[in-house]
Amino acid sequence: MDVKDLEKFSDSVLRQLETERRLHPPQVVQVPIQLPFSIHRAITEIHGGVDGERFIRQRLQMTAECALPRPIDAWYMREEFLSLSQRETALLKFLNKYGWWNGQNRVPVSEFWDLQEFLAWLLRGPKRLRGQQLSQNGIGGLLPGALAHKFSVSFNWNNGAPLFTTEAVSCVDAIAASVLVDLIRGA
Repeated sequence: MDVKDLEKFSDSVLRQLETERRLHPPQVVQVPIQLPFSIHRAITEIHGGVDGERFIRQRLQMTAECALPRPIDAWYMREEFLSLSQRETALLKFLNKYGWWNGQNRVPVSEFWDLQEFLAWLLRGPKRLRGQQLSQNGIGGLLPGALAHKFSVSFNWNNGAPLFTTEAVSCVDAIAASVLVDLIRGA
């Protein structure tokens, strides 16, 4: 197949998909969504790499009392994160209090402070900016925003009414979801 043929094929497929999207738009329904904020407890340590960069390493606590995630107040946690002094001891205390950060085994300490500064800036910004940073295609309609998360949704039948539940199981999930809920509520 020639490159020109590939371009024609690609354009044709994209036009066909756009036509089908217009003919079959997503169905919009309004149902309650629950966002329980429950985070697994983790043991957190700060290490230094060979390049001198400091990073955190976490592992889940696997004791009987820590097997289930612990409910937290995501807004209080977010405010506590924003008010952290940029010291490793403060970060370690915060992570040992709240638990699992984001599922990555190794996170540079500098990324925490970058997120802290970005989040403070974002929360002062207009709704449109917050929406773009939460969206999977918010930047130019193509790129995900810095806080874009894919949450899994489960369906429950609750006393004759549909209920969708989205769980935030890490600190980063809870922070992103709290900003999303504020945006939806108009705050």
